[in-house]
Amino acid sequence: MSDPQSLTVYYSALPCAGLQIDEFSRKKLDLTAEELSEEKSLAYSCLN
Repeated sequence: MSDPQSLTVYYSALPCAGLQIDEFSRKKLDLTAEELSEEKSLAYSCLN
């Protein structure tokens, strides 16, 4: 999965906005975070 710092930033705004995160939403958020991490890795690999 993504690095912990990215997940912290990604998830931190949700509770502050008063949003509840149910199991379905958590799975979708985890999937999105993983996709973003993969895209980040790909972008860095293109720079090298």
